Amino acid sequence: MEVDNGEKRIPKWPRLDVYIPDQQVRRRIKLAAIKRYMRVSQYCLEAILERLEEDEILEKETPEVAQEGEEETTVEELRNWQEMVKTKLGGRPLPDSADLLSRLREERTREIADLC
Repeated sequence: MEVDNGEKRIPKWPRLDVYIPDQQVRRRIKLAAIKRYMRVSQYCLEAILERLEEDEILEKETPEVAQEGEEETTVEELRNWQEMVKTKLGGRPLPDSADLLSRLREERTREIADLC
């Protein structure tokens, strides 16, 4: 929305420009927004807010590094943290990061090949 102050139109909301040089990514964002019946800006805002929420949760839950002499307490804290994460995942183990990275690399390779 914009407000007309008589001289020029001033955006009511602050802007944040995001440059996406990859046309394929831009296309994927537009398609995802369309599937949800949303504007691209609204889709991006929701995605950013979701990611910020995840990051803030991780910041709050990440255990601190142990100082000398605190190793036993830290091991216990790590086990408690591990149980909390497992509970949040509904008892499912964390996905295998090597498998996830491999799949993401394959996907990236296919996307790059499609651009050529």
